[in-house]
Amino acid sequence: NLLLTAVAVATVPLLVLAIKYFGNKMSERSSAAQQADSQVTSFVQQSMAALPLIQSYTRERHEEAKFEEQTAVARDKRLQQHGWELIYWLAIATVFGLGTAAIIWAGGHQVLAGKLTVGQLLIFLAYLGKLYEPLNQLSHVGATVSAATAGVKRVFEILDTPEEVKDAPDARSLQRSKSISQIEDATSAQPLIVRGNIAFENVAFGYDRNREILRDICFTLNSGESAALIGPSGVGKTTLMNLLPRFFDPTSGSVKLDGVDLRQLKVRDLRSQIAVVLQEPILLPTTIAENIAYGRPEATREEIEAAARSANAHIFIERLPQKYDTMVGDGAARLSVGERQRLNLARAFLKDAPILLLDEPTSALDAESEALVVSSLQALMKGRTTLIVAHRLTTIRQVSKIIVLDDGRVSEMGSHDELVERGGYYARVTGGQVALD
Repeated sequence: NLLLTAVAVATVPLLVLAIKYFGNKMSERSSAAQQADSQVTSFVQQSMAALPLIQSYTRERHEEAKFEEQTAVARDKRLQQHGWELIYWLAIATVFGLGTAAIIWAGGHQVLAGKLTVGQLLIFLAYLGKLYEPLNQLSHVGATVSAATAGVKRVFEILDTPEEVKDAPDARSLQRSKSISQIEDATSAQPLIVRGNIAFENVAFGYDRNREILRDICFTLNSGESAALIGPSGVGKTTLMNLLPRFFDPTSGSVKLDGVDLRQLKVRDLRSQIAVVLQEPILLPTTIAENIAYGRPEATREEIEAAARSANAHIFIERLPQKYDTMVGDGAARLSVGERQRLNLARAFLKDAPILLLDEPTSALDAESEALVVSSLQALMKGRTTLIVAHRLTTIRQVSKIIVLDDGRVSEMGSHDELVERGGYYARVTGGQVALD
């Protein structure tokens, strides 16, 4: 029956339009709801991290009000999403209902006109159910896709974000030097034998193109040499250090390792040659042994204990309930800042990298802990090219070269005695006229 078939098929375009229009509305509301949920989660995480600050300033009520406001917005967004889901299913049911009603109306007229029997109409309606069943399943797929589209878009935004630092097509690998006599051609395609010579050549960098933090930085560090970066707060000391493991690339100039621009080396290989000790000790929620061996997971227990002894950490570890198998982190054994920092130093000892970066490793320590850490640092720095951001003279006096940064530039450079004689910023620091930031 051509007439009834035409009426039945006419519902398909209406169904497609309903899925597309109302599906887009569902996707928009789902995206808004997910963003609101994300803001609530982010707010909770930030509030938990800032809990001591909130409590010390008695701002609990204020933060609670902000939380209620954000959760109310998230609730409203989620209700809007569910409202459009209801409208979507109502629209789909309406299309199917109108299609069936149109078939019954047109078929009824044909029965009255004698062109169709009641039995034939009932059979056609049965066939119509078979036609609408896959279309109904299609509408379910449309609803699922629309609800998931918002999340999928966000995932692909993250996946499609270009890497700020990546390997060049012809990037070279690195190997650690076993002998000082090994000489490597800087232009060779063979793996670079790392000796640890570092050079900053006219380096400039800024997180924002309109504001440079570092300008025309030039200095060299020979293999095994140590240098301290000092200067007022905000001059770019940590930023300069972060250029060595290529957390960022300079906007102009170059940083070189053994005569080769870091951008011509494989990032993974480069970072494997560098050990980093930060101001804030970072421990993972696992055992002490696994924390120390994080940079060398294949290390034996004997090697782990040797690294701990070198970092003056073995004695306090042995006093813990399960010694090297003691869990640390949230909900586990709690360690002092000094103990945590010594575990960080043990991790650096075990990695045994030829280049060492230290970012204010003693600034948060008391006198007793500092003495132990400084003793460990002296052993750790021996034979390694070391760059250290330091605020304490006890640490600065351990290095062979001092680099003073001011306004993003190198303003002074030399040994302790040389800089004291010049009477500049460093001399004022050692004389107690200026405090180190």
